[in-house]
Amino acid sequence: MKKSTASLIVLLAFLLCVYEKPAVAQPMQIQPATVQAHEKLPPTPPSPAKKEQKPAPKGYTMTARELAALAVVLDDSLENGIRNPDKLNNDGIKWVDFPVVSASSVAKTYEENQVAGDHQYFDKRLYVTGTIASINSGLGNEPYVVLVGDGNPFMQPHIQFENGKQDIEKIARLKKKQAVAFVCYGGGSLAGSVVFKRCEFADAYLASKKSQVLDEIKAYLHGGAAASQAIQKLSFTFIVFARLIPESADCSTPQKMKKCSDGVWKSKNKETEVGVEIMIVSRELMALGVDVGEFNLWSKLVAQMPADKREKFMTLTDDEIRAFMKDASSKKTAQKKKTPKKSSRNPHALDS
Repeated sequence: MKKSTASLIVLLAFLLCVYEKPAVAQPMQIQPATVQAHEKLPPTPPSPAKKEQKPAPKGYTMTARELAALAVVLDDSLENGIRNPDKLNNDGIKWVDFPVVSASSVAKTYEENQVAGDHQYFDKRLYVTGTIASINSGLGNEPYVVLVGDGNPFMQPHIQFENGKQDIEKIARLKKKQAVAFVCYGGGSLAGSVVFKRCEFADAYLASKKSQVLDEIKAYLHGGAAASQAIQKLSFTFIVFARLIPESADCSTPQKMKKCSDGVWKSKNKETEVGVEIMIVSRELMALGVDVGEFNLWSKLVAQMPADKREKFMTLTDDEIRAFMKDASSKKTAQKKKTPKKSSRNPHALDS
C-alpha cells in the first residue's frame, strides 16, 4: 500500500504540473433599464413553493458484477478451506474463530490424560475433521457417526448431531472411510470414547457463515461500522477488482475467475491502475458516508499536494483522473527508457 501511494504521489505531481483546466467563459452581464420615477412597477409575482429536497441516499450498493465476483471468490475460498482445513483462515476471512482439530488428535489427548482433554476441549466449539469408521443408529433411532481414533478400536470418537433427524438425508449418504468435517462442541469422554456433541456438518456451517459475511459487507457499504478489518478490506478490494476486469471478461466460475485475476494483478500497469482505482473508490465511498479506513488514499494524496494544485485536482472527474494518470504513467515509462543506464564498468580498470 505504501509503495503504491508513493508511486501515485509522483505521478499526480506530474499530472498537476501539466494539466490546466480550460477557463469557462463568463456570461455577458446585461444592465437592467432605468425605471422612471413616474412609472409603476408591475406587481411581483409570488415565489413558487420550494420542493422539499430528499436527502441523498447513504451508502454504496454493489453492482451485480461485483456481487458475482465476490460470491465466486468466497465459494472458492470455502472449497479450499474444506479440502485443507488448516487453510480456512488464509484468505483474510476468519471463517472459523475456534480451533481446527482432528478427531484422532483429540482422542490421543484423552487417552493420555482425560483431565487435560477436558481442560482443552470440553464444552468448547471445535472444527473437527476425521475419517468415518461407521455410521450407526442409537436410542430412539438417533443417528451418530464413529470416526477413526488414534489406533485403539475401543476408544473411537463419536459424533452426536444437533439435529440428527433433520440431517438424516445427508447422514444416510455417508460412507465408511469417507473424509468428513463437523462443527461441534467437546463432550468429554464416555466409557473411554471421546464424544463430540451438538454437531452439524461443516459445509452447512460455512454456508451460513458465507451469508453472514455477505450481509456484513452490505451493511458496511451502506454506512455501518465494519464488523472487522477483514470485512472492510474484502469489500474495498472487490469493488476495485471488479472495476478493473474488462466488461467482456467472463468470471463466472473459480477457474475463469483465476484468469480474470491474473489479467488484473499481472498487468504491466498493475500498480498504477490499482492505485488510481483505490483512490477513486475511496473518494466515492467517502462521499456516500462509508468509512474507508486504511484505504483512504484519496485524502492522503490530497493532503500532500501544494495548496495551489489541490483545488484543481479535486475538480477532476473519475475518467479525467484515469486518463491523465495513464498518460502520465506512459510518459514516465518513456522517460525511463530514454535515460541511459550507468555503466557498471570500472573506469580505472585496465583494458585486457
